[in-house]
Amino acid sequence: MSILHRTDSCTALLPLYVSRFRCIGADCEDTCCSGWDIAIDQKSLEAYVDPAKAYPPALRSLFNNKLRIESSPSREKYASTINDPCTNDCPFLQERWCAIHRDIGEDKLSNTCFNYPRFTRDILGNVEQSLTLSCPEAARQALLNADAFDFVEAEISVRPDTINVINEKWGISLHEMNEIRIFCFQLMRMEGLQTWEKLAALGAFCRELDRVIKEENPPSMANLLENFQFAMESGEIAKMLSRIRPDPVSQAKLFHTIWKSRREQARSSSRQMVQDAIAQALGQDRENVLPGSDALAENYRQGLKNLPDALAQTPYLLDHYVLNEVFRDFFPFGAQSAYQNYLGIVFRFGTLRFMLSAMSSDARSLPGRDDLMRTVGVFCRIYQYDSLAELFNQALKEVGWDRLEDVYGLLPP
Repeated sequence: MSILHRTDSCTALLPLYVSRFRCIGADCEDTCCSGWDIAIDQKSLEAYVDPAKAYPPALRSLFNNKLRIESSPSREKYASTINDPCTNDCPFLQERWCAIHRDIGEDKLSNTCFNYPRFTRDILGNVEQSLTLSCPEAARQALLNADAFDFVEAEISVRPDTINVINEKWGISLHEMNEIRIFCFQLMRMEGLQTWEKLAALGAFCRELDRVIKEENPPSMANLLENFQFAMESGEIAKMLSRIRPDPVSQAKLFHTIWKSRREQARSSSRQMVQDAIAQALGQDRENVLPGSDALAENYRQGLKNLPDALAQTPYLLDHYVLNEVFRDFFPFGAQSAYQNYLGIVFRFGTLRFMLSAMSSDARSLPGRDDLMRTVGVFCRIYQYDSLAELFNQALKEVGWDRLEDVYGLLPP
């Protein structure tokens, strides 16, 4: 049987944790084949339904009956799987092994299945790769090791047509884009500041970047970076940070709304267990009714107070989570504007911290390392994708938090 999808080897720039990552297969506590309708690219689908292909009869039946064409098909998402209605597992998942991979080979996997959890891009002819932390093993490698975000060059295997080639945006050259996103990444690695403080500084930079881009004769991006670096070194940004006051009531209200909106999408018993534990920690009674806003805010405030003690077991967790999203997003060029990309990062940070704080609300029974990692896994599975970012943006506007100064109140503990 001929090769369906060709793979090439190339040298790529990777965070060290990516170079260490290996799928642990059946030993994983979760499966990437459950909880999602899996996208099938056009080339794969056409091969799957080709009557001339000599597939095993059981696999042929699945190809004919368990795939559906998307209502608005694209090349990369031309069809999707029809999952089991009870388990929400992919129909090709059999005894924790993919029937396509097992019966006809890895090259026959759709691009989504072959790539997961990897994202690969090309910037100025240089290849980079990151991982999504909805994969438990990827999350462990990224969030538990101090050197996870040191960078190395390594050989990777990749399907050439799945590499995301970065193009110029907002009238900024690729070289300037690269300098800006490296500046943002290094800002989030600064020592001596808490994660929320670095995020607040990042927001100020994004606001300035958006303002400069709109000018008729904008200064060079090098000048923008130099000016913001001066603001950091002169203490101007530190003064801004000192004026920010925490707003735990608003945080609880907003992030609880977002958490609740997807609570029922756990789609597995292990994920549901985490969601139920969060609900109980927030004060849900036996009739599954959550408390009023005052009690909810108090439970959240107590969880925020206890969270540093819980995170002592995983001291890099929040910092490294944000670093991974900044690198994976090609921040700040991953949305319509730098500010919109920033809001997406704030949304992810805030919702994850809300869930971790809820798990930490009882000082007598703080979550262990495995509990924390399971919570991260559930968050990444359910909450970190685009549709929720749009919900977050809308929620901000509805409660009057569409100004950056107001968003800052969502950051400090």
